[in-house]
Amino acid sequence: MECLTHSYINIRQCCGFVILLLYLLLTPSLHSQTTLLRETFDDGNLNRNPLWSKFFTTELITVDSTLFHSAPYSCKIATVNQFSAIETSTRIYSSTLPFEVSEYVYVDSMGDEAIPLFLRGQNTVLVLFLLPNGLVQLDVLKEISQWTTSQLRIPGGYALKRWHTFKITFDGSNRTSLYIDSVYRGAVNQQLVDIPHTLQVGNKYLPHTSTFYVDDILVTTPESPPKPAKVYLVLCSDTGTWDGLDVYHPTNYLRFDVYASPTGNAAKVINRDFRERI
Repeated sequence: MECLTHSYINIRQCCGFVILLLYLLLTPSLHSQTTLLRETFDDGNLNRNPLWSKFFTTELITVDSTLFHSAPYSCKIATVNQFSAIETSTRIYSSTLPFEVSEYVYVDSMGDEAIPLFLRGQNTVLVLFLLPNGLVQLDVLKEISQWTTSQLRIPGGYALKRWHTFKITFDGSNRTSLYIDSVYRGAVNQQLVDIPHTLQVGNKYLPHTSTFYVDDILVTTPESPPKPAKVYLVLCSDTGTWDGLDVYHPTNYLRFDVYASPTGNAAKVINRDFRERI
């Protein structure tokens, strides 16, 4: 009887293991993320991987080796009543795409405010402000025509001269949450007014005073990346190489004979040697 009992238990354990294994194999990971942007500044410059654009007083933003979260570099922003900012692409392609943005920030000195994170499209989408006395403020724009926001304010959210991690998550619908040092601090319920395709650090719209560092910026989404698109390179389409050109329908007909014909428009307007080399 005891043997039968042990056998029954072993069978149940084996069945449970098989079911768990099948679940893990067939169910996508709930925590899998697609990386859209990763910036550690470890290459020592702002000119590649990714490329950052600089604005206004560009010498105020530098890749710095004196203070960093992960060696050997971070990005330093130091302003005294001045405009200065850098920006790069987030690769976020929809205002309903769920995403997560995180970064490490070290505030060395505070004047009136620091902006370590500013997401925008053609219009401002959301801004993370660090204000005097440790106040953290998250603003999510409510409308495009004027600065009207849904706002979250966190007193004592940061301290000077220490690294903090800030994480902002958007659920793809209308909820933007803020985490500070891995602790949930609240949320704003507001749909995004635009696609946040650009990440900005600093302020190029108003002059401010502060010195802070950012490091280890990461933008991810739980969604799969979009499928690669087809890109068509059309030689001299303005000379009639594209027969039946229609930007509203995908069915177009590329005719090389229109381009190559000695009596065609291309032959009339393009240098022959250059045209034949192409």
